[in-house]
Amino acid sequence: MGQYPEIGEEFDLTLDGNDPKAQPLVMVENHGFGKWKHDGPLVKGRQTQKFKLIQKGGSWKEIGGVVGNDLSGQWLGAFWHQFPESDGEHLVGVHDASWMPPYGSICFPYVDRHYGGRLGFQQADYYYCGRWLWLVLVK
Repeated sequence: MGQYPEIGEEFDLTLDGNDPKAQPLVMVENHGFGKWKHDGPLVKGRQTQKFKLIQKGGSWKEIGGVVGNDLSGQWLGAFWHQFPESDGEHLVGVHDASWMPPYGSICFPYVDRHYGGRLGFQQADYYYCGRWLWLVLVK
């Protein structure tokens, strides 16, 4: 099992938004998903930011009210590269429902707690239990 930072502990992530591998649709394609669309914020240039994980269950709207809605899901790719193995207990998401699969829903990226912590995409219209951790930018 991998080790994530403690809930609430601050840590740095670096993302090169110009790297072709860090582009939102490449994130989708690299993890076995088909032809999707992305209509969300993009990270430009190389950036290092401070983050923390918070634990929050509830509806998509309730979670957004706590974690905010201004973080690009590209940062989850940076998190996944820095912490490539799941802790086996938590799912880790970013509150950025900018990914649209061919069947018409809206999705956000997350790291699964199973399968070694693979990157996946979840529909944004569910209720999320307390096993969810959310990547939050420290301002």
